[in-house]
Amino acid sequence: MIMDAEKLYTLYILKCGNEQFYIGITSNLTKRLNSHMLLNDDYSKLTKQWTKYRQPVELVFQLDEIENAAIVRRLEKYLKVWTRSQKEQLINGDIKRNELLKLHFIKIKNNLLDK
Repeated sequence: MIMDAEKLYTLYILKCGNEQFYIGITSNLTKRLNSHMLLNDDYSKLTKQWTKYRQPVELVFQLDEIENAAIVRRLEKYLKVWTRSQKEQLINGDIKRNELLKLHFIKIKNNLLDK
């Protein structure tokens, strides 16, 4: 996905029919969800391929209006390595959105200090 500094991004989590989670980012959530639900052909075949065989998909979490493309990409990567339990805590609201951002930036800071 090409990121534009003037766009606002959404980080989202889908729950698939096989109970797995799919984590992604987009600048147009409606269009992206339609792609995941196989309603259009506008997005990457690889993305649709992953959700194609895991239908139905349901949007269970979204973090909107992220202005920085680099941050949204790092957040996506960060969440993808979380355990299922951690993802469920985020989805259920046990981990608040601002706590997610704090956890993420503490991790980045610690990684920089370790080098």
